[in-house]
Amino acid sequence: MRMSGAGVTMKKKKNCWEYLKCGRHPRGHAAASSGVCPVSVYRELNGIHGGKNAGRACWAVDNSLCPELMREKPAKKFPGCWKCDFYHRVKDEERSSPHGFIALYREMKKILKNKK
Repeated sequence: MRMSGAGVTMKKKKNCWEYLKCGRHPRGHAAASSGVCPVSVYRELNGIHGGKNAGRACWAVDNSLCPELMREKPAKKFPGCWKCDFYHRVKDEERSSPHGFIALYREMKKILKNKK
């Protein structure tokens, strides 16, 4: 949190590409040479955990371009996500939100199931 003239304001929640500085989002520094990561354009999860597209739910998207776990399905890559600082940051930030991390996780699963 930071202070503003009107009181306390919340700092902006970062998407994975902002936190990891990968540049794989549209118009990012690495998008032209390495491609756009599916997470940054996955609109079905827009707004989950306060992120843009799936930017704060990257672990739920097939074929994300995470440097450590490239091109895997969520079930196969998720154990690696448990080691990711960004995953834990989102989990910690959302724990105190009105909906909580687990409730939004369940909602994500419903959205993804309906998409299939």
